[in-house]
Amino acid sequence: MRFLLLLALSALGHADLQEPGTEKPPPPATIRGRVTDAATGRPVRMALVVLAPSERTARATDRYSRTEDDGTYEFSAVPPGRFILTASKARYVTLQYGQTLPAPSGLVVDAAPGRVLERIDVALPRAAAIAGRVVMDGLAAHAGALDG
Repeated sequence: MRFLLLLALSALGHADLQEPGTEKPPPPATIRGRVTDAATGRPVRMALVVLAPSERTARATDRYSRTEDDGTYEFSAVPPGRFILTASKARYVTLQYGQTLPAPSGLVVDAAPGRVLERIDVALPRAAAIAGRVVMDGLAAHAGALDG
């Protein structure tokens, strides 16, 4: 009798019926994007891209990728969830997706089951440092001279 019921439902377009307790896992997502230099728009090759769960759990793990010569990266087989994507490279400011400055926080990437997310791009500004020496006329130039 059960066989006939399944056969009848199958003929009606319900061929994907499953036995109770044998649910398929949700299909994974794919996340793609590009990392560029914020000033020039040129690709940043070999940048480290980290995809981290927005909420930490015992099963949550970070995923890592490096950008290609054209600045692109891809994370495939991403389990459904909410993630923070961060890009970094030496001589650049580390930023999350959605940031233009290090604060406030970036945007959460919502990887819905089976979804392909394109253009999750990050533009990294160059880091800078100021180096030099301060010279003040009329003050002693030895250690401790400014201690009060």
